[in-house]
Amino acid sequence: MKESALLNFRGLFGDQQAPLTASSIHYEPLQTRSQLYNYEISEHLHVDLMQLFWITSGGGMLLSAGRRIKIETPCILIIPTNTLHGFAFQSEVRGEVFTFSEQLFESWLSSNPVIFGHFEQLQYFAFKAESVSYKEVLDWKKKLVAAIRSEDQVASFTAPLLFQLLLIAVYRAEAGDKSLALTTDSRTLQHFKAYRVLLKRHGHKGKGVNYYAQNLGISGVHLNRICKTVVRQTALQVAHEYVIDEAGKYLYGTNYSVAEIAYFLGFKDPAHFSKLFKKIKGIPPGRFRKESKV
Repeated sequence: MKESALLNFRGLFGDQQAPLTASSIHYEPLQTRSQLYNYEISEHLHVDLMQLFWITSGGGMLLSAGRRIKIETPCILIIPTNTLHGFAFQSEVRGEVFTFSEQLFESWLSSNPVIFGHFEQLQYFAFKAESVSYKEVLDWKKKLVAAIRSEDQVASFTAPLLFQLLLIAVYRAEAGDKSLALTTDSRTLQHFKAYRVLLKRHGHKGKGVNYYAQNLGISGVHLNRICKTVVRQTALQVAHEYVIDEAGKYLYGTNYSVAEIAYFLGFKDPAHFSKLFKKIKGIPPGRFRKESKV
């Protein structure tokens, strides 16, 4: 039986344009976007973005892979990448949404895998408004919002650090307040997430799709079907986008030549690398380097 395509966005709900850089944090009031959709947010996923929903009043229902969970306020929701989620909010809902890149989260994860690894699945935390733990989390949230909104460049640089401290406070508070971790039973999403993990480990080695499929215990045809269901791309296109995104980091952050970067990422022919880079990014790698450093 053919599985229908999953609704996904590269940016926020309804937007295919990512709203932030790899190191920035996007912030907006919860009702700003929700009211555009009459407070009904269809189940969807974000391939490269994670979100933290801070809901202070109004409530509603969290939708995730067919489950409906009542939202009790105040609460915090952590939505990892590639996780189906949607909402049926009450019209009086109030809160805030923080959106950040998977790359930024992974930098935190590498520094403290015990704490940040805890947020790799959908988490729901309902707090007691009068509790000490909630007041601590609220204090870090206020500092984070102030840093994001600040026009002082130095202050804005502190936002990622404040976000880490906020998540650590949430982690500490979990034991004393109501929490719920939701895992997905969708084999399609499980396989897609596992494929992305393999790409991060071996994407620079020039491995073919069949290599990844064999590691996942499925056929290359099935892996293609999975990728088309989740992101409407073939497995090869997903791999190409990953390796070209990695190339972009090299072009921005190092002085290696285009040819050297091509070889680092498993390309035998720099010309083929440049052609693929232009196809995906819209401009040649040399121009990308110049424009990204302006």
